[in-house]
Amino acid sequence: MKGKLLSIGYFFYVLLILTVLSIGCASSPDAVTYSDRGLYLYLEGRYDEAIREFNRAIAIDGELFDAYYWLGEAYFSKGDYDQAIANYTQAIRLAPNDADTYLSRGYVYETIGDFDQAIVDYTQAIRIAPNDAYAYLSRGYVYETRGDFDQAIADFTQAIRIDPNDAQVYFSRGYAYAENGDYDQAIADFETALILDPENERIRELVESAWQIWGW
Repeated sequence: MKGKLLSIGYFFYVLLILTVLSIGCASSPDAVTYSDRGLYLYLEGRYDEAIREFNRAIAIDGELFDAYYWLGEAYFSKGDYDQAIANYTQAIRLAPNDADTYLSRGYVYETIGDFDQAIVDYTQAIRIAPNDAYAYLSRGYVYETRGDFDQAIADFTQAIRIDPNDAQVYFSRGYAYAENGDYDQAIADFETALILDPENERIRELVESAWQIWGW
């Protein structure tokens, strides 16, 4: 999903596998063990099995943040957005200063079209992590979708200030400038996006489509 970029190194992945293999030898797995097994299954794309393990973890320890968070991720991956929101909300209750959880829940709200609540969650993520470019980018997308291009441009500009080498953000801001009628700024941002990532075919296709839309 967009609200969470999963990056797990090989060493950690091996540890997860070893944890799963060791469960058969344990007479009474604890909550963390079930949660770890759920994460392994989630990474394998076995969402129903992962959900079962996360629920087992929660049945043992109802205060286990990781189990609720990843349960939300698993439900989101299955398209069960109500359950995803419910479990992210439980995770937020346990760790109210975790910006990633607000980003994840915000993305669910964005997905179902509840843009007001998405903005609330993205704004909270920004309060917690004011130097997170992705949080500004996420909120900017919602403003852009709602047609609030000035706010979108402001958020994309903040994201660029934090991470000036992200071609996608320049494209997004360029698109917002174009929708707002500021074509010179739009062209400048599109050109910067192509300079930063000239091999990115998706960026190139998006820029070419934008040029066709506005007749440049």
